[in-house]
Amino acid sequence: MVAAAQIVANEISKVTSAIRVEHDLRDSFINAMAEVHELTHVERAIYGSKIMGRVELMAAFMTLQPESRLPWLHAMFN
Repeated sequence: MVAAAQIVANEISKVTSAIRVEHDLRDSFINAMAEVHELTHVERAIYGSKIMGRVELMAAFMTLQPESRLPWLHAMFN
């Protein structure tokens, strides 16, 4: 029983850590999107909804230089 409880506790810890990392990535992504001043609020919402929940796209966006983010968004979704 003790060993099983330890396994469950370890798995819960892994899951909560992964959720925390994804939450932090989403916060960083939202902040980075806000820095693309050329986007309207509607465009920001549209692009954000297409990218949020897709870790690989959020990560790709975050690796770009700030001046490259707007062209990347247009290339990806227009």
